[in-house]
Amino acid sequence: MLKQTSSCPLITITPHISEATHWMPLPDERWTADNDAWSGVRPDKHYRLFYDKYDREYVIVNDRGQLSMIYLAHHGLYLINGHQDAAADNSIESIAQPGLTETNFISFGSVQGKD
Repeated sequence: MLKQTSSCPLITITPHISEATHWMPLPDERWTADNDAWSGVRPDKHYRLFYDKYDREYVIVNDRGQLSMIYLAHHGLYLINGHQDAAADNSIESIAQPGLTETNFISFGSVQGKD
């Protein structure tokens, strides 16, 4: 029986991205020629998954600080981190809205028109 401790979180693999809190790339020969410079991710590192409500897509923040959907092309595993509730709101909004209460909010800035 697995027991979760504060020093060793319980990690579960799931086949469903909608249940996952993180994505972990696996070694993938298609992305190693450039030492992961193009993909922006490193094997065996966990990347937090966020759901973009506007685009209706999951994204990660890669090692360069960019939003990425590399998980679609790179071998990896969907993980559920035992320290976090899988049903927790992993959402980002593309446009700021009044009264927004999500804890994982990423602002894309504003566009100013010419006067």
